[in-house]
Amino acid sequence: MLLFAFAGYHQSAIVRGQMDSFESDTTEGWQIGLASDPNAPVVVDSGGIGGAGDGYLLTQSTGTGGPGSKLVFYNDAQWTGNYIDAGINLISMHLNNLDTTELVLRLRIESDSGGAFDTRDSVVVPPMSGWVVEQFSVSPNAWFGGPDVDKALRSVNRLRVYHGVDRFFPPSAFKGTLGLDNITALGGGVGVTPIAQPGDLEILEVYPNPSREIVRLEVRGVRSSDTSVAVHDLLGRHVRSWPVTGGSVDGLAPGVYWIRVVDGTAVATRQFVVGR
Repeated sequence: MLLFAFAGYHQSAIVRGQMDSFESDTTEGWQIGLASDPNAPVVVDSGGIGGAGDGYLLTQSTGTGGPGSKLVFYNDAQWTGNYIDAGINLISMHLNNLDTTELVLRLRIESDSGGAFDTRDSVVVPPMSGWVVEQFSVSPNAWFGGPDVDKALRSVNRLRVYHGVDRFFPPSAFKGTLGLDNITALGGGVGVTPIAQPGDLEILEVYPNPSREIVRLEVRGVRSSDTSVAVHDLLGRHVRSWPVTGGSVDGLAPGVYWIRVVDGTAVATRQFVVGR
């Protein structure tokens, strides 16, 4: 169920430990500026990181040009204020890429007195990722732009999240669908969870590909005894669960599918084809 509520959020200063969990049936101040836009962020009341009954924020973009064509959204309420005095050096969030194209996410701060800055490093979320946790550094050396990052971090008026392959704003039009949950302000190392680094988990081989009967997998970097392997169609529907060595495609319609391997917080994906 989609919930379009937005009204009732008021500006407040950021504090360490604050978290947007989207359990209040509102977008908690996250918006794209036009509430009437068909791609404005909405709250889905089930399917977040906690599963059934856990709400999350859903954002989409069309990639076709015009309003709603770029994956950009912002908050000018509880994510404003003085990040330095509040001791904020990380923003953590659970992310779920619900589309078949890789997402490259960045943060942008805007300040009336300090200018605008974008994160130097991006977070890459693979296609059909399932829920993964990622962290953005918001320390002074994490940004580029101008003219004064220290002044900007002490007087943030707006925080944006956007898909941008290049480190320049505004980004290009892009078709994407992203779920977010538990957006959290962290500082001083408190509550920081080590994140699996890209490349730790990788699907090295899917064979034969195309396949008509049995798919065999070669996966590198498995560290857990409860690693899961899921197969999704291009609509994102879960159609099979396999062991880490692979499984049968018997009964699947010919076409393109995604394999998603989850090992703790690490996720790897690979596309394959079911032949006729």
